[in-house]
Amino acid sequence: MATTVKIICKYYQLREFKDSDITANTYNLIPLLNQINHLSLEERFANINNVEGRLEEISKLGEFDIYALNFMRTDNVSTSYKVRRNAPAEHIDIEVGEYIAKNTVCIYDSVNDIIMIQSNRGGYTDASIENYINNFIGEKRCILLPIRERVDIVNAKNEYMKIDVRFANIKEYQPTSGSCFEEIIAGINRTDGISAHIEISLGNNRKLRLNKKEIRKTIEDLHQNMGCVSSAKIKFSDEQVSGIYDLFDNMCKDEIIVSISEADKGCVTFDMLANKMLFKYTIGASRERIKKSIMNF
Repeated sequence: MATTVKIICKYYQLREFKDSDITANTYNLIPLLNQINHLSLEERFANINNVEGRLEEISKLGEFDIYALNFMRTDNVSTSYKVRRNAPAEHIDIEVGEYIAKNTVCIYDSVNDIIMIQSNRGGYTDASIENYINNFIGEKRCILLPIRERVDIVNAKNEYMKIDVRFANIKEYQPTSGSCFEEIIAGINRTDGISAHIEISLGNNRKLRLNKKEIRKTIEDLHQNMGCVSSAKIKFSDEQVSGIYDLFDNMCKDEIIVSISEADKGCVTFDMLANKMLFKYTIGASRERIKKSIMNF
């Protein structure tokens, strides 16, 4: 039986860091990738801020000026086990000089200097990749700048399917008089609670839509009350924007769906994920969306 895995990938633009500031110039990685490609695997190791690992593989993808990068974050202590339902757990032992590693796959567009980074808990993050790059440059010259979605969230044509809000301090929230949230929050405040989570959706009915006027009013209120709201997310209709739009952390991202068969032995390989990411970025039209977000910055 195949297992389906959903992997989130986020987008960054590589920018030049000069005179203690981020410039408007992009930073091209090709010279550095060529340099690293000529190093032995051992020479690629780096320990920066207690994050140890290396850039394991650099692979040019087809006819595109796009490269797949496979970062390995290593650990010389193993707390991992293999478990079968009908047998005792088996510890995964490592010998002297061996490591347990978690990988992070990236797609690098060398024309637009855009990097798409897999989110993998325990692997390399955007910050540790940035540190690794600058370590091999020899100084801080490259910044991974998050690319934000540019969506007019209160456009009159927008259709809304879900709103999800978490309040850090609901007593300080000041909704517009007469709004639906005014009544909801008044009721919650009568309980003397501090934090709250409100989710309004249409269940499984994909043909209905939430009231546009009320949702737009709520979105404007949320921006006015950012200090007491910990998160706020909007789900548009499928015809407009795929996925969830985060009002406060609206990074450009994509969801990659990977199907793992029994023959794969539970492994999402570098090649498998890199090609899925490439398809999403190119054929899936994410590249044009990301470029547009940069131009509108």
